[in-house]
Amino acid sequence: MIATKKFQPFRKRIKLLRAIEGIFGGILVGSIIGIVWSVLDWRGIVYFEWTQFGILLVGSAFVGAVIRVAQKVDDLSIARSLDRRAKLKDRLGTTAELGHEDSVFSELQAQDASDHLSALKPGALYPITFKRIHLLAMAGIVVVAGILFLANSKLFLSTETVVAKESMQKESKRLEELRKAIFDDATDKKSTSPELLALQKDLLKLQKDFDKARIDPKEAMIRADELAKKANELAKQSAVQELDKLKDSESMLEKMQKEELKKAGLEKADMSSVNMEDSEFSKKMDSAQQKSNDAQSKASELKSKLDSLKSQLGKAGLDDKAKKELQDQVNQTQKELENAMKGAGQAKKDLDAMQLSKEAREYLKKIYDDPLWQKILEKAKKIKASAEQAAKTGQPKLTKEERQALQKEFEEFLKKLQDDDFRKAYLQKLLDSLKDGCST
Repeated sequence: MIATKKFQPFRKRIKLLRAIEGIFGGILVGSIIGIVWSVLDWRGIVYFEWTQFGILLVGSAFVGAVIRVAQKVDDLSIARSLDRRAKLKDRLGTTAELGHEDSVFSELQAQDASDHLSALKPGALYPITFKRIHLLAMAGIVVVAGILFLANSKLFLSTETVVAKESMQKESKRLEELRKAIFDDATDKKSTSPELLALQKDLLKLQKDFDKARIDPKEAMIRADELAKKANELAKQSAVQELDKLKDSESMLEKMQKEELKKAGLEKADMSSVNMEDSEFSKKMDSAQQKSNDAQSKASELKSKLDSLKSQLGKAGLDDKAKKELQDQVNQTQKELENAMKGAGQAKKDLDAMQLSKEAREYLKKIYDDPLWQKILEKAKKIKASAEQAAKTGQPKLTKEERQALQKEFEEFLKKLQDDDFRKAYLQKLLDSLKDGCST
């Protein structure tokens, strides 16, 4: 019997030829599919791009090669093939069929077959030749390429159609910018609303319609405007949701601030004043001080006036009419003084409240007065301003790139804060709102 290893070079050569045959067979099948697909593309039923054609050919060729190479090639098949090609008069086939038969004749026959086999060369017996399947596969590629070229060529279009197509391709770029502004290539479908995913699908389809210019220009523009309006409305809705989350984060921060102020005995401070901008708080503080001063001055003036009127009323020699007039003035001034005293008291309370808020601000400032926290607060204001503008116009101030940059910064900030730092939960809320919000 001939050793299997002596057939191995021929087995490899046969598998190589089968692989080549499978590749071109797969290309032929892929080309047939491509012809149908490209015709449908030409008619505007479905779209077929060059990249898709390339993927189709590569995939078909790979599948074809795998199928052909996977087919078993045993020693007997190789032996009979070699007998035919080398005209060995069934020497190898007969020896392979006898197998392990133990006789002098079989040993001599096996030796003879082995000698003839050693003289054979795989490349000479199994040359790579150009067959009909190769020609058909190449022809299929040419046909598909021709259809795709003609379907997208300007050669057979009128001047008006060419102008319309160029205009629509410009609109396609605008749609591409709009789509990329809303979606990332790696958009997580689980975390994206169905409305946004439907909008993305519609934008992609219309963009292809524009690219191919196989749609009525008026209809295309109407659809583009409708989708742009829809995107604008969704941006507004997203901004409103983001503002709600920002309110939640602000409420959380305020609650945590109260807990900190309680430790310092400042829990009665008005949080709206505590969280004011410095310039706004300064104006409110000055106003409270001025109102308190004015109220005190008015009360002092009225008290002096009342004392004067009482002094005059106590003088001798006044007739009844004069006494009555003075008494009426005393009564009126008394009422005014009582009101002024109430006003002064309220103004003093308001001033005391502002003083308490000032102490609370100074206390919290010691906690927050570090560069990291100042950056966080500054960026939180930008996020809120962007969301407020988007809720009104559908066009936020922050671009997608700016939001992504802020996300990275916030993630770095979170790493720097200690686990027990109450600001960490607030920052996480900000980060969540930033991820779910909208951008231009």
